Amino acid sequence: MFAVSINSRYEKRLYDIKTKTMKVLSHGGVIPSFEWSSDSKSIYYNEAGDFKHYHIPTAKLTILSDKYGERGNAFLVIDNDTKIVFFRSNKMHVRDLKTGKLLFVRKYDRISERSVIRTAKGDKIHFQGAFGHKIVDTTKPNYPEINSFSTLSIFPRAFDPFDDSLVWMGALGLYDTKTKKRAEQDLTNFDELQRLGLSTSQASIYNF
Repeated sequence: MFAVSINSRYEKRLYDIKTKTMKVLSHGGVIPSFEWSSDSKSIYYNEAGDFKHYHIPTAKLTILSDKYGERGNAFLVIDNDTKIVFFRSNKMHVRDLKTGKLLFVRKYDRISERSVIRTAKGDKIHFQGAFGHKIVDTTKPNYPEINSFSTLSIFPRAFDPFDDSLVWMGALGLYDTKTKKRAEQDLTNFDELQRLGLSTSQASIYNF
């Protein structure tokens, strides 16, 4: 699943690597957010304010947005596809995915929607607030903030799939949220590249 810019609009495309076929799911004016279901058979995504569910085996498309009050572009699906977390107007909204019932809401000083990521299990979510990065525990009904930290990198890329205490921070490499330091890696040239103007939000740097 990826997005392609065409004439200042974005196509959401689904590519089947087995059959080598491409399907265009939608065409809209914003870079889309999308989430795979836990069984990898469905995709949840936004289009023009509508929240949609596409079931790949049956090619069935369902519009779900009438169940939700929030239609922000940033969202996460958690708890075995039973809950959806919207980030809108500096608020985190948690709703029952099936019924749309509002389960929890909290306002923050700031939420950068571009910084929203979750662990593979969906038991932790991350976003950048007004004063650094925040990690929230989604397994508890009060969704407590369990960690916060600051780095040179603005937007994280993903939690490490093998150790969710590590967060990939673009060109900054791995950040250890336990020690609150950059994880030890073979980044021999990183500091020199940074001195020469390397952007720490850059997605990929090769041949360190």
